[in-house]
Amino acid sequence: MLSCDNWYAVFVKTGKEERVSESIREIAGRVLVPKRVMKERCRGMHRNTIRTLFPGYLFVQTDSMDGSKFTKIKRADNVIKPLFDPAQPKPIDPREMKPVLSLIDDNGVVNMSTAMYQNRQIKIIDGPLKGHEGLITKVDKHHNRVEVLVTIGQNTFKVSLGTEFIGI
Repeated sequence: MLSCDNWYAVFVKTGKEERVSESIREIAGRVLVPKRVMKERCRGMHRNTIRTLFPGYLFVQTDSMDGSKFTKIKRADNVIKPLFDPAQPKPIDPREMKPVLSLIDDNGVVNMSTAMYQNRQIKIIDGPLKGHEGLITKVDKHHNRVEVLVTIGQNTFKVSLGTEFIGI
């Protein structure tokens, strides 16, 4: 798992996360655009697709966010602003980054989990959600998804994650 220290959130134009990530990687160091695997139905066929976990956001990990680096990131195309104070960068609390980083794999993707749902209780058998059942706020067996709440700074995100249900 990646270190939870020195992460900054950047608000970018939705759909431009990868483009911004590539353009600021030289400036910032590690840039993360978390993604998730979802099972979707298209023309009657189920298929796994990869979607951005936090549309419009990316995360930057750097040892120090000095004024020069901060200004270059803010001026990059499609960057709207840093998530916190636009005048002074503030790192994300490591306790808030830990759940995000513990769910993703080495490629920055939250893969599907396997779960059982009985008597209104969910038990994660395998996958990134194993041990994180407390984050789950809603179960949607019909669409093979669970909803989790993730808080970063003052913002709380409802995120749907792909889950394969067995024994239903």
